[in-house]
Amino acid sequence: MKTILNRDFLLNTLRTIKLVFSSAGIWSFYNIILTIIQGSLPLANIYLMKVLIDKITESSKTSFDITDLSGVFIIVFIIVFVYLLSGILSSLGNYIREQQSLRVSDNMYNIIQKKALELDLEYFENSAYHDKFYRAINEAPYRPVSIVNNIIRVFQNGISLLLMSGLLFFLHWSLGLVIILATLPGLYIRLRYSKMTYQWQQSKTQNERKAAYFNRIITDVDFAKEIRLFGLGELFIERFRHTRKELREEKLKISKKAMITETITQIVSNIAVFLCYIYIVYKTVKGNITTGEMVMYLLAFQRGLGFLRDTLGGFANIYEDNLFVNNLYEFLKLKPKITCKLSSVSFPLKIEKEIRFENVSFAYPESTRNVLSNVSLTIPAGKTVALVGKNGAGKTTLIKLLCRLYNADKGKILIDGKDVTNIDPHDLRKNISVIFQDFVLYNLPAEENIWFGDISKPIDNESIRGAAANAGVDQLLSGLKDGYKTMLGNLFEGSEELSIGEWQRIALARAFFKNSSLIVLDEPTSSMDADSEFEIFNHFREITRGKTSLIVSHRFSTIKLADYIYVLDEEKVIEEGTHDELMKQNSHYAEMYNKQAQNYIQ
Repeated sequence: MKTILNRDFLLNTLRTIKLVFSSAGIWSFYNIILTIIQGSLPLANIYLMKVLIDKITESSKTSFDITDLSGVFIIVFIIVFVYLLSGILSSLGNYIREQQSLRVSDNMYNIIQKKALELDLEYFENSAYHDKFYRAINEAPYRPVSIVNNIIRVFQNGISLLLMSGLLFFLHWSLGLVIILATLPGLYIRLRYSKMTYQWQQSKTQNERKAAYFNRIITDVDFAKEIRLFGLGELFIERFRHTRKELREEKLKISKKAMITETITQIVSNIAVFLCYIYIVYKTVKGNITTGEMVMYLLAFQRGLGFLRDTLGGFANIYEDNLFVNNLYEFLKLKPKITCKLSSVSFPLKIEKEIRFENVSFAYPESTRNVLSNVSLTIPAGKTVALVGKNGAGKTTLIKLLCRLYNADKGKILIDGKDVTNIDPHDLRKNISVIFQDFVLYNLPAEENIWFGDISKPIDNESIRGAAANAGVDQLLSGLKDGYKTMLGNLFEGSEELSIGEWQRIALARAFFKNSSLIVLDEPTSSMDADSEFEIFNHFREITRGKTSLIVSHRFSTIKLADYIYVLDEEKVIEEGTHDELMKQNSHYAEMYNKQAQNYIQ
């Protein structure tokens, strides 16, 4: 018991009770009241059974009297009523616990989702975080409710056990002691193997996530084309089977050991119970107790043993749930590293001067390789600046740092002289319109796909259509069966699927709808054909008039539109200037431009 009642156990239990009551307080209160009533009914049942048997036995020894028969029927009626009441309360209890469970589960999802939104991008690109999240999301919906319900069951069984023990005490004090000694070994085994199961599951989270990933590869639409084209289905089915088989066999080894040990303890316990039954029967034969009392004591002993097992089993369940609920609290302890300083400054209403990167260096967490080293560049207010370079040169990383999805390891990023680390991250991101090359496809109505760019605005059809027109997608969306209210994608009934280029136009419209003073486009036309790209960037100057914009692209037809260009390579800026200036230098930029021009530029 010392293993159970430690400080962490008590703190987790109190924290979980508070969480459950904050989620479903009134239903938890109903559950407690019902538990007190249900805990008292078993004693009433067995006492009424004793009265009934004694009444019948007494009547059989005397001449038949109609009044005796009516007394028996009254007792039978009361017994039936108590059983009926017990059944009604049991059904009511199931309904109350269902209400409680669903409300707590929904609230737990809400808590985990809010915590996930609070955490930095760094966590999502870290394997250890995914282990914590996987464990939390698998345990959180039901473990807290299980802890509270087990506490309530322990309380209910404790009431019944106390009443049964009091009754048995009148026969012999040792009967209660036998009940305890017969049950404790099973409790010890349960606690021991609960901890073993918990430790095993903690060590196998990666394997469980790997099995889930293989299942996703087999069943998810994102992988469907390649799985079929390359004939990978059976390969990943076999990998899923192999991983699950390893997990299953290891788990069953623990269960097998627990079963063997529990069987031995059950045999010993049943011998002790058998001896107690012999003692009660012996007392009846000797005439020390009546037949009704014998039945009452036998039932009290049997029920008392069951209540004690349930009580100790409840403690074991609480202990096991506490082990696993640690996964939830471990996840909730994670803290964001990118936070708002108490002395934060506001994002400028309009960028008046420039955005400057001063000697910025950065390496991704758990990586020994710098992505950026002492990078300095300037984005003048109201101008369009382009970033050019090979894959992995750090272009997208610069955008992530500008949006404070990460903090730079060294150096500063200044917006009109204000360090971005002094600007509230939410305020900063609210004032930047961004489209990344790995933009999101929301399987939701078309108008919402664009509105998500700035949900602080009402869903104004004209504003949404204006953004769609700037992205060259208004005509397409207007022509769908339900226009802008058409569900996009293929996950839900009545949806309309789009090409990847059309999806990219919608992502652009989402960025334009935000109407921020700073527009950042990372490969904004990579999935579009040349005509579509030309159409959009023909209007780009008009769209970005009075705005500051940063573009990352491999297409030099797009890059040429920029007022100034930076070329990144080997973690640094290696060239800078206008398109014409860079072409005259006849170096890296000119080489990349000419290679592309040979194939695409006439």
